[in-house]
Amino acid sequence: MVEWLTRVIGVGATVVAVMVFLALVFQFTARLWAQNVAGFTNGESATAVMCGVCIGAVCTLVALFSALIGSLSWQRRGGPAVAVLALLLAFTISLPNIMTLTIVLGTGNASRAGVRILDMDAPGFLAAWKGAAIVGAGFYLVLTLVMGRTIRTVLGPNIRKIGSTRSADPIGYTADGQPIYSQVGFTPDGQPVFSNQIQGQVITSRAGQTNTLAIVALILGIVSGFIAIPFGHVARRQIRRTGERGAGMALAGLIFGYLSLAAIVAVVVLVVATAANAP
Repeated sequence: MVEWLTRVIGVGATVVAVMVFLALVFQFTARLWAQNVAGFTNGESATAVMCGVCIGAVCTLVALFSALIGSLSWQRRGGPAVAVLALLLAFTISLPNIMTLTIVLGTGNASRAGVRILDMDAPGFLAAWKGAAIVGAGFYLVLTLVMGRTIRTVLGPNIRKIGSTRSADPIGYTADGQPIYSQVGFTPDGQPVFSNQIQGQVITSRAGQTNTLAIVALILGIVSGFIAIPFGHVARRQIRRTGERGAGMALAGLIFGYLSLAAIVAVVVLVVATAANAP
């Protein structure tokens, strides 16, 4: 439990440190970001508060959880690819928070100008963002602690070392005298490995295990919508090939993803139609 808590907090602290560093480096962009936020909210405080809540809570939660997935996935079958995708998602989803931090933490003229712009043209945005970011970080901590065992089981390493004492003796012979060896695992591309072929590490049988990307698709479908779509499709292909569990979770992630995509399209169409009919 202590080791898991250390990892959870360590990942969160690393993400925050990287965000703060990038915000201080790129603080000259603070004015531009403030102008974009003000233009999006159109001076309406309710819209500004909602925007601050969405960026603070959703972007923080998804970024932290994606970084945790990336840190856990390296030693799994297909893990490096999953880890890279998860870390790229964490970075991408962190960009709105990083840009907002350029205003909050910056000390230059651009940051001060950004604060003035938001105070005048997007009132409530900064306060809502700060509170929501804390809530998002807190929810990440609670979620990872409550679901720690499940997360470690699903996303933790599944590669084990096969010692030299493992028997490579045949378990039988074919009719023409050829030896038959027991299957001990799989190669990274899914080919079976037999006891007489062991060299270093092999991946243990996947039967009965839950596909990593299926879990990722479900979580992303719940917390970030359409981002889950590619993960869900890849997970279903892997499950058909390996026989792992998680087809239902991958499907649920796809459903959430496509529903959120449809909702976004509907909102965009509504906004465009409203703007077109405005006097």
